[in-house]
Amino acid sequence: MASNKGFNVAFNPDKCKVRDLRNFLQDHGEFISGNKTELIARAKGAIAIGVKPLKEVLTSDKENGHHRNIDKFITPLGDELPDPMLLKANWTSSVDEIPIIGEKVIYNYLVLNTQRTFDNQQMKATRALKANVFLRMDMSTV
Repeated sequence: MASNKGFNVAFNPDKCKVRDLRNFLQDHGEFISGNKTELIARAKGAIAIGVKPLKEVLTSDKENGHHRNIDKFITPLGDELPDPMLLKANWTSSVDEIPIIGEKVIYNYLVLNTQRTFDNQQMKATRALKANVFLRMDMSTV
């Protein structure tokens, strides 16, 4: 039998029984509830948009899964990044290793930093720096 988009051309939803329509819809991951006219419309819609059977989708997912995982770690410039699950060297779960960020570092970043994305002007984020004052006041009550 000839096939069209993975479907049997001989499958005609208008001539099927409700049980056959439900089996078809279930095999294609569609809802199986409703009366016969709704099931026929749903089956015709699935055929029209080319919904593949779930078995085909699962096998293609298994085959293409490895390639998708590799593609995740390629930058837009084509550089290959290492798999994060394989990066275990020099990692620690201790919070003692986090560097202390002082007021001078925050001021340098928020006010004097010239690394903006659209020009090389200073950020002049004095409002954000004022928020640091409120944070220090709030932390002193803890």
